[in-house]
Amino acid sequence: MAVIRLEVEPLIPTLKNDSICRQAQQFLNIKLERMSEIQFYLISGAEHKKPELQELIGKTGHEVFCDPITSRYQLRSYDLGQHQDPQFVVEVSYKPGVTDNTGHSASEGLKLLEISAEVASGKLYFLHGNLNLGEAQTVAFELLGNELIENVFVYSYKEFFHVDRFSECIFPKVVLKAKLEPETITLNVTNAELEQISLDRCLALTLDEMNVIKNYFENEEVIKKRTTQNLPIWPTDVELEVLAQTWSEHCKHKIFAAKINYSEENIKGYKRLGQQNIGGLYKDLIKNSTKRIEKEQGKDWLISVFSDNAGIVRFDNSIDLCIKVETHNSPSALDPYGGALTGILGVNRDILGCGLGARPIANMDVFCFAPPALAEQIGRDNLPVGPKEPRRILEGVHLGVEDGGNKSGIPTVNGAFFFEENFAGKPLVFVGTVGALPQKLPDGRNTSSKNANSKDRIFMIGGAIGADGIHGATFSSLELNENSPATAVQIGDPLTQKRTSDFLLEARDLGLYSSVTDNGAGGLSSSVGEMATMTGGAEIDLSLCPMKYPGLTPYELMISESQERMTVAVPPLKGEEFLALAKARGVSASDIGEFNQGGYLSIYYGKNLVADLELDFLHDGLPSMNLCAKWDGPRIKESWLKDGLIENKGGKTTIKEGLNSLLSRPNIVSKESWVRRYDHEVQAATHIKPFGGETASGPNDSGVIWLYPHGGEKDAAAVIGCGLNPFLSQYDPYLMAQFSVDEAIRNIVATGGDIDNCCLLDNFCWPDPVKTAKNPDGDYKLGQLVRTCYGLYDICLSYGTPLVSGKDSMKNDFRGKNKNGEDLAISILPTLLVTAMAKGKMGKTCTSDFKNSGDAIYVLGEKSTGLLGSEWSKNNTIPDEYSHLPSIEIEKNKDLYRKIYGAHQKRILQSVHDVSDGGILCALAESTFGNRLGANLEQSLEDNNKALDFLFNEGPGRFIVSISPENVDHFEKHFEGHDLIRFGKVSSSFELDINNGQLKFNGEDLFKAFTVSI
Repeated sequence: MAVIRLEVEPLIPTLKNDSICRQAQQFLNIKLERMSEIQFYLISGAEHKKPELQELIGKTGHEVFCDPITSRYQLRSYDLGQHQDPQFVVEVSYKPGVTDNTGHSASEGLKLLEISAEVASGKLYFLHGNLNLGEAQTVAFELLGNELIENVFVYSYKEFFHVDRFSECIFPKVVLKAKLEPETITLNVTNAELEQISLDRCLALTLDEMNVIKNYFENEEVIKKRTTQNLPIWPTDVELEVLAQTWSEHCKHKIFAAKINYSEENIKGYKRLGQQNIGGLYKDLIKNSTKRIEKEQGKDWLISVFSDNAGIVRFDNSIDLCIKVETHNSPSALDPYGGALTGILGVNRDILGCGLGARPIANMDVFCFAPPALAEQIGRDNLPVGPKEPRRILEGVHLGVEDGGNKSGIPTVNGAFFFEENFAGKPLVFVGTVGALPQKLPDGRNTSSKNANSKDRIFMIGGAIGADGIHGATFSSLELNENSPATAVQIGDPLTQKRTSDFLLEARDLGLYSSVTDNGAGGLSSSVGEMATMTGGAEIDLSLCPMKYPGLTPYELMISESQERMTVAVPPLKGEEFLALAKARGVSASDIGEFNQGGYLSIYYGKNLVADLELDFLHDGLPSMNLCAKWDGPRIKESWLKDGLIENKGGKTTIKEGLNSLLSRPNIVSKESWVRRYDHEVQAATHIKPFGGETASGPNDSGVIWLYPHGGEKDAAAVIGCGLNPFLSQYDPYLMAQFSVDEAIRNIVATGGDIDNCCLLDNFCWPDPVKTAKNPDGDYKLGQLVRTCYGLYDICLSYGTPLVSGKDSMKNDFRGKNKNGEDLAISILPTLLVTAMAKGKMGKTCTSDFKNSGDAIYVLGEKSTGLLGSEWSKNNTIPDEYSHLPSIEIEKNKDLYRKIYGAHQKRILQSVHDVSDGGILCALAESTFGNRLGANLEQSLEDNNKALDFLFNEGPGRFIVSISPENVDHFEKHFEGHDLIRFGKVSSSFELDINNGQLKFNGEDLFKAFTVSI
């Protein structure tokens, strides 16, 4: 097989201020002065000899591999010119089997030129500066490559110069010597050996669960049936792996389904729940709250909740909207780019597989990370082994979500960042998507309904199956350590997914299938296994599945989560038309089996039956867990950091110092430089973007999508916001949940959303809440979870905002070593992300930036005191009289939010900005940035402690609003009965002036603090 190498050299070298150089100098203290790079490709053509292939590519290379205006390509040794005399050269390329999107795109380009060839890509980096070998290796492995998925080689320039890289070309190929016969897993062993089987195979099954499986296969009726089928008495590896995926915490949500005995101590000042026997947090609280709201409050716009890939609501007479938020935490810790990319593409597929198929119209993301500068602050040797360093996680995760959205043509319209040191062991990566689907299809079917039928053919469409993504579901159900499996890490292909998405929606409108779902966690085992419950059975042949390379075992084919795949039920008479359309659109589609009514998931490899699982046992055989939970009051989480690694900055701070400091804190500082990398404009329907004002630098509270371009009514809009407050979970998880809900709703209310037409999503990320010898406080963490669910339940009922979808991710812990070889355990802060989507109207929305000099400024909302849990409290001493949590006035807030919506309809609000991180003064400063207007404020500073609390407490239910002078009377009458504080007026001078010059802030100085690099 002929293999040639092609290198693409930029005509203009990388400049000295390259970001990699900055990072090396600033964060690694390595004097990397300049870096240039060359893209290279390995091209393999089975139909050609090497000279012939070289000549063929030489004639067409400029059409596929480079732009002759900016670069040139080389097929033989050449003068490196601008790259001469570096200290070191680093070569980075993907390991065999890892998805190579650049190489795949090049192969597709060659195919258009009728050249059949495989392409693999890589890069050469030329490092200039006063570096030694160790420093070059640090740059290579910390900034340029990831050993988990890439080959990284570091050469001195002299060594590289003598490498004959164009003659000795080896194409990366996966070579597997797999035994295609399934392995029998004998379970007639001791309990210790059962636990070892689960550990060795990454099954994430408990001893009790392993014994349930053992007892099932010991059943006489089961043995009798298996004997007639020539199956072994004990499960095959295919059967055991399918059971493990289906029963994983990630898929089955065992903790939320567990029976829980909850107890608590009577802690003064906190909501009492009393002794509770809970039949299941999901059933009794999450799902039940929505059922009650639907029944008692008549929410007729709930179309499908908790029964599909996403929640479906009707805020429009022409289309329905669906929404889903997922997490992708563990993979993003090990390979930030690949983990986040597969996360965003995966939640896009959730939308694509919702109902009979919805078109993704908007993305959102929320990231919880350790502070980016943590490695520099505490020293790299004190960080955990396995997860990437915080700054690398931030860079990689952001790029993955960016590529996933931008390359798929989906705008990113809303999101948030939260930084805290306890996310160093495992980051939280929340990614979400909103989709639009017509209420009816051309054939008259409801698009929100789907149902596979017996005899429907089972088609797998999209990408091929590889070893990447094996054990993804069970991996996500385990704590992270330095030995976490590399196969669980994947890289998605946005271009393949976009093609698959467009094909599927075309097939939907042609009526070519009856049901669809995504191949997410668990791969075919989950998608086919779940769809089989619609008909009562399914039979598939794994040998018919397309593979990225030969040699995958049957169980790997069944559970792999390789990306871009969907499972579709196609009526037999429409199979040929379905295949023809797929071929015409360049989408892989394979008929791999049939749905039936046999009661079993039967899996073949060719003619050999390799698994036969009773559907009732597969889906309902898992016994409920019985757990105990307790809560005995606040426990401030002890830092995993050694004493003295981070300076304690507690002390007295003036208001002026405090505002500048707060605006520069990672949780408040502008994320504009990151957010700008997302495409907000694609699909031409983003009405309100993340930043606004004439300078487009004032942060808005929520994103707004115009629905008319997606088939909706002319004035219809969807308003999308989010809320979370992990720091508060240490003090009171009940209140944490209510603050998170209130913030999400404040976001959408501020921008023009209707609280009476608003749905919520709940995403829980928790440290391990099951008490064991190595997790002795698991019952307390479960107590925190119970209190959070009750807080969520109570506020959802009060606000009338139903939960329509959600997800939980348990065991977000790291237990392993730091780079000094010392034992290290890090658990995340218990975290609830609440996402809100509400009905809005075009022309009746509002942004956060002040509009005109002379407008009146008000603080609108219920008075609140208490600095505990605030951003101010993290770096400053709190006055004793304000050392408590703020309260929440739920009923007053609900009435206020309705009135704000009414005020939007009357157009009497010039600007609205919700008060959250940093309190009133930070919110007010942010409102000045969009149009570079200032404010003259009427606030006495004589009682410094009272002023501190008023200006910096983060109590919920409050807004900074501006009103034009002619609407002031109308405004005050409209909000009669609610707390209104006339705070001052907007000024043309870009400064904040408090109490007639008693305290002044220069606007440019504040904006500089707000936009400092993190």
